[in-house]
Amino acid sequence: IIKFFNDQYMLNHFRSVLNIDQIKSFTKINLKWLKFVLSEMIKKNLIINSKGGYSLIDYRFEATKDEKNQLTSLKKIIFDSNYAPIKLEDILTKFSENPKNVTNLLYLLQNQDEIIALGDSLFLDKQMFRDIVKIIKGFFLKKTEMGVSDFKQLLDLSRKNAIPLLEYLDKQRYTKRDGNFRRKGDQLNEC
Repeated sequence: IIKFFNDQYMLNHFRSVLNIDQIKSFTKINLKWLKFVLSEMIKKNLIINSKGGYSLIDYRFEATKDEKNQLTSLKKIIFDSNYAPIKLEDILTKFSENPKNVTNLLYLLQNQDEIIALGDSLFLDKQMFRDIVKIIKGFFLKKTEMGVSDFKQLLDLSRKNAIPLLEYLDKQRYTKRDGNFRRKGDQLNEC
């Protein structure tokens, strides 16, 4: 299994986390036994359980100079979208890189907690998201419910950008949908 991890890192050094299906496909052993083996490997400090899969405990991604420049450029494109989630297709238009390389870079930025994926190929800068949460928290100090138009006005967003962001906030429990309105979610109390 260790060799499999190392081989996968050689194929794609961006992806430090391997999911259990990849490991199962390689080992061809039954899932219950594989989970046992992986838990033993964790106990022996060979691997760690992280973000939807497993990583070698000592694996560290080392970006080349070009990759560092690409990461900086990509992060700027996402940051410059401000509070509006940016679509993958818009990123690809602004960032002249091979699409597979872009998805690897996006994956890496997510793993480094620099950006968040809102689903449906939408991305948002993590700091912008924190700012949005602060703004919403301030809103709910004054009012008990927020409409889509309130949210749009707070962040200067179009409806097209506001809806997926509101749905993500609902899913993450920062807000709770109640008909056409949002109420303060449990997670908003945690931050």
